[in-house]
Amino acid sequence: MRSALAPRSPEWRESLFEYGSVLFELGKYDEAILYLERFIRRLEQHVAQSNRPRHTEDPAAVTQKRSAYYLVGRSHGAAASEPIAAHEYARR
Repeated sequence: MRSALAPRSPEWRESLFEYGSVLFELGKYDEAILYLERFIRRLEQHVAQSNRPRHTEDPAAVTQKRSAYYLVGRSHGAAASEPIAAHEYARR
C-alpha cells in the first residue's frame, strides 16, 4: 500500500512549516516568510473546509500556527535589519 504525498495532505502542510523554520534558522528570511505564509494559508484553508467550529481546532495545529506567525514576524524584522547592519559595517 502506497501513500501519496499531495499538496492537500497534512504531511505536505507540515513540511512547509518545517522547511520555513529551517530557512529561518539559516538566515534566509525572505524564503522563510514565503514557506511559513504558505503553511498558514494551507492550515486556514483546511480549517475552513472542515465542518468543525474554529474553537475545536487541533491544539497542536494552533500552537504550530502561532509559531509560524512568530517566525514570520521575526523574519521580517531580521530581513529589515540586515541592510542597516551592512550599512553600519561599511561605514567603519
